[in-house]
Amino acid sequence: MINKLRFFVFAILISNFCFGQNLYTRHLKYGTPSACNLTNQKLIIKTQYISCYDSAIKTSRWVTWNTQFNDYGPSDRYKGSFFQENGFVSATNKDFLNSGYDKGHLVPSEERTSTDVDNYQTFSYVNVVPQSPSLNRGPWYDLEKYVRGFVTTNINNQVFQMAGGIYYSGYSTIGSGIKIPAKTWKVVLFLQSNKVVNTIYVIMPQAGPGVIQSGDSWKQFITTKKIIEDETGLKVY
Repeated sequence: MINKLRFFVFAILISNFCFGQNLYTRHLKYGTPSACNLTNQKLIIKTQYISCYDSAIKTSRWVTWNTQFNDYGPSDRYKGSFFQENGFVSATNKDFLNSGYDKGHLVPSEERTSTDVDNYQTFSYVNVVPQSPSLNRGPWYDLEKYVRGFVTTNINNQVFQMAGGIYYSGYSTIGSGIKIPAKTWKVVLFLQSNKVVNTIYVIMPQAGPGVIQSGDSWKQFITTKKIIEDETGLKVY
């Protein structure tokens, strides 16, 4: 048991500190949303995804990742607590307790099930933004299922994705000052046999009257590349 635990910890360390060019080639093949070089920002490179941590919001400004057929596998969803990255001030479980918000994954847990370590890494707080339950469990999750259906249909299918929150000055916080995004955005680039066949752009607001309702389709929130870039100040696919 001890040897198994040591191996798991060692695998996590390798995952966190693997900075090979292959990760840039894989996750950033179609570009990066920003240089992530402001004084309050730091690039976090993982085997599973690349993110731009921003201390002003205590989470990632954006996350980008590639998902292929082999990223889906036999591993179960990690059942432990979300975790903080060493050296980064982010949310804690206490911040979300009784807040009314879900811990909304940017990189979905279901897209990293080839190994237990891959799935565990999606539970980092740098991969989380506060999302209302009707958003996180509704159209946001439905779009994740749509992507999963595409990738798992054919071994030659894959997607490149970017996602993050849109924050306005004076917007609410939870817990110890964790900012709540007014909206959450995502871009999905669909490829078949390495050829781009479709791109989806969405901006989904938090819950509220006339905003996100139970049963809403993700298709209601389709937008354009220009609108996402104007809202976020980033560059997307």
